[in-house]
Amino acid sequence: MSPPAPDDPGAAYVAQLLRQDSQSRTSGKPRPPAGASARTIRRLLVKETRMTFLEWRNRRRLIAALEYLANGETVTHVAFAVGYDSPCRFIVAFRAMFVTPSRYFE
Repeated sequence: MSPPAPDDPGAAYVAQLLRQDSQSRTSGKPRPPAGASARTIRRLLVKETRMTFLEWRNRRRLIAALEYLANGETVTHVAFAVGYDSPCRFIVAFRAMFVTPSRYFE
């Protein structure tokens, strides 16, 4: 269920940054390593994972959220912990991938 891991070193670097920082509140642009442009990294992510940067990041956030929810954290806490601006936006994203958070663990 985890998002696919890219093989390219530049794209893998960005993926690693996101794994380490599930609270990343980027503007939807990957932070490229030295010597690579953000556009290059976005292309590599699509090529290697078949997902855009935003799709990859959102999947990563939602997978991180599952662990918090399984440990009994509140939806509000989880939403902010994984980088959403509001619980409402988190619920909309979660429901788009799964079902509502409350129904997921029923």
